[in-house]
Amino acid sequence: MFYLQIIKIKSVRILVKGCIFVANIYDNLINSNVMGEIKSGFDTKEGILYTKPVGDITIDYMLNGIEMLSANKELPKDLKILENALEAKATFQSKDISMLAEKLDIALENFNSIRHAVVHKNHLNTAFAILIGNKIKNNKYTLKVFSSVEAANAWLLMCI
Repeated sequence: MFYLQIIKIKSVRILVKGCIFVANIYDNLINSNVMGEIKSGFDTKEGILYTKPVGDITIDYMLNGIEMLSANKELPKDLKILENALEAKATFQSKDISMLAEKLDIALENFNSIRHAVVHKNHLNTAFAILIGNKIKNNKYTLKVFSSVEAANAWLLMCI
């Protein structure tokens, strides 16, 4: 069972390439018995889903995250995700990567495109993220791994 609490925490001004944008930042806290803890928020102005997983990232955690992504009809069809996984540790196995990629391929049917920036400091987490990204067959999905939140955010805000 999932518990979801959504709180508007602030409106912020963001300066990007000489333009000021005002964004509403929302903060969610999702708790569950199969997922550790994840803090997330959605920036309505930029269309960026911010997530910050904390603790052990199990196979159930990953599968539930993909399921929630697929089931959420409120997200934009051209979605940007910034995942700050600096405090997360992958505990699933390399044998699970193909299955995760297949599930994500199915979830992509609901989107025109997903640009996913993930921030890691752990080498194993980085390798798993790259392997999953490379296994995705659908070209609607682009995943890049970064070492800083600032670089990940800059990539997501670039016009393509």
